[in-house]
Amino acid sequence: MRVVLCDDHTLFTDALAAQLASRGHEVVATLTDPGTLGHAVLGTRPDVVLLDLSFPTGSGLDAARTLRDAGSSVRVVLCTGETLTTLTSATRPVRTALRDGTLDALVEKTADVTAIEAALLGGTGRAHDLAPRDPKAAWRLTPRETDVLAALAQGLSTTKTAERLGIAPSTVHAHVRSAMLRLDVRSRYEAVHQFVVASGQVTHPGHGAGHGSSRGSSHARATARR
Repeated sequence: MRVVLCDDHTLFTDALAAQLASRGHEVVATLTDPGTLGHAVLGTRPDVVLLDLSFPTGSGLDAARTLRDAGSSVRVVLCTGETLTTLTSATRPVRTALRDGTLDALVEKTADVTAIEAALLGGTGRAHDLAPRDPKAAWRLTPRETDVLAALAQGLSTTKTAERLGIAPSTVHAHVRSAMLRLDVRSRYEAVHQFVVASGQVTHPGHGAGHGSSRGSSHARATARR
């Protein structure tokens, strides 16, 4: 399966791209701007697009409509941080988009990689690779672990995170390893993903942590690019 990922939260797409590649799929493009989706689909000819709903630069739903208006028949799956029940309520345009064929499926960002893969393929599935193993685990992080993950979630490098917090880069690595153990994950990407999901801190490059949920993100007060 050839996949285009379009989501401005790069930690999420990096982790998902690695998971999909390990399952034999090819991520042919990773985009952060929905305005570039049409060109990417034309140039890479994917089987499916996984598309976020909201971007600082536009709407994923508008991008999907533009694809359909251009005659594209690529499968489009909307990936969202909202619950599917909320997203498909009678007053939401997503419900109309599902009915008229603009969208083929929906999947929550908190879903595990098997469920996301199934949505991309057109089926359903359940597993636990990217799902939070313990929804309360993020709140057992120490204040410094929270500081570190919040900074990484905003796109800061290890060096920039260390500079912001006034600690050594090796100490940043130590806090990440400790957080990984608390969250029961195997990579830095997964640790940050779990933190973002639990705190609601899905931030955009160039946007402060205040644009996400205040809970769990109060330690992140500045923003820098990764």
